[in-house]
Amino acid sequence: MKEVIKKHRLEIIIVSALLAIFILTSLVVGLVNLGATNYATCYLNNEPLWTINLKEESEERTFPLSNNYPQIIVGVKNNQIAILKNDCPHQDCVHQGYVSSQATPIICVYYHISIVLEEESDVDLIIK
Repeated sequence: MKEVIKKHRLEIIIVSALLAIFILTSLVVGLVNLGATNYATCYLNNEPLWTINLKEESEERTFPLSNNYPQIIVGVKNNQIAILKNDCPHQDCVHQGYVSSQATPIICVYYHISIVLEEESDVDLIIK
């Protein structure tokens, strides 16, 4: 065993250093994004439909996406948002579950809907 370690010492050091860099980078990115998302904006055909301030949502609640799409139910809880019910064929947006990261938008290709998390909102229509 000692011979193997001695023989591959440089490789072990390089792999360990790369692993340490990866872990530190992941932690830094996670801490930077922690609490950064304040708003969830829903887009229909790339046009803003509504925005929710996730920081103000203290209790879990559900609501229809809009009057035109009452079959799509959105859920909000603990600074997270999800599409809980949809009648689209693939159900990818429903299976995605609750999201809380800017890196993970919710997308329903069938209805051309996306829900994007962002720090600030330029949208005037905020759902209370």
